[in-house]
Amino acid sequence: MKKLNLLEIFFGILGLISWFVPDIKFALKFIITVILGLGLFGIKRIKKSNTKKNFSVEDLSIKDNDFDVKTYYNRVFEVLDTEIDNLYKKMKDYNVKIPARIQINNEQSWKNENRLTIPIKGGEVYVFTNIPLLDAQETVIEFYKKLKEDTHV
Repeated sequence: MKKLNLLEIFFGILGLISWFVPDIKFALKFIITVILGLGLFGIKRIKKSNTKKNFSVEDLSIKDNDFDVKTYYNRVFEVLDTEIDNLYKKMKDYNVKIPARIQINNEQSWKNENRLTIPIKGGEVYVFTNIPLLDAQETVIEFYKKLKEDTHV
């Protein structure tokens, strides 16, 4: 569960207090609560949009809900696709791949059960999944470093 910040606690207490003040009409209590909620929602949206690019290599590490290589690759490429603008185009333009592990060319000799096709904006990424989870993590980190070098991400 996520921790509440001071602003959320302050708005929550303020909204709660407005309901216990007997001199305030119900309609005003409702309006105060709605305004506080909208204010908090707006602040959260602004904060979220300002922190979008706080990506780090730690986001590529194995998490508790990465049960297998396929789950890990799906999560990691979702993160990469969100954080790197035009990921597919950059992979294609700069020919960024990890031979026999990650590529955008679907001409692999991998068996279907060892291949995962991951849709990203602009195309698809093909990954080889018949490897241990730690090897997949090392492959993704190597891929990210190569992508960063070749495209100045």
